Amino acid sequence: MPRFSVKAKKIFDEIWYNTDLKNAKSLLEELTDPLDIAFGKISISGYFLGFQLVDELLELLSEIENENKRLKDQFIQLNCDTLYCLYYTGWNSPVVSKEHAEKYLNNIEQSYQNIDYKDDWDKYYCYGWYYYA
Repeated sequence: MPRFSVKAKKIFDEIWYNTDLKNAKSLLEELTDPLDIAFGKISISGYFLGFQLVDELLELLSEIENENKRLKDQFIQLNCDTLYCLYYTGWNSPVVSKEHAEKYLNNIEQSYQNIDYKDDWDKYYCYGWYYYA
C-alpha cells in the first residue's frame, strides 16, 4: 500500500513540475490524513528552499518536525533532515552553517538505511534526496 495518497503526490507535482505554490496550498487544505499533510508540507518546503524564502522554510520545517514527533515516520524525518542540510549548505547562496549541515547529513546517512519504503516512489524519492545531499 502506498504511503501517500494521490492528492498528496499531486502537491509534489504542482511544486516540482508546475511551480504552482497557490494550487499546491489549495490541495494541501483538502488533505485530512496527517501523513499526507506532512508530505504536502515537505513538498511546499522544497519550493521555499528553491526560491530562498528562508523564514517560510524554517517555519514550515519546524511545524513538520513537531507533527512528526507524533507520526514517527522515518521518510518524513529524512526529508526534513535533507531540507535542513540543503539550507545550511547554502543552496544557491553562501554556506549558512557547515556544522549544522554536517549534523543533518549525518542524520540522513544514519536514517537512510532504515526507511520502511511503502512503494517504489518512496524509494526513488529518498534515493534522489540522499545522493543529492
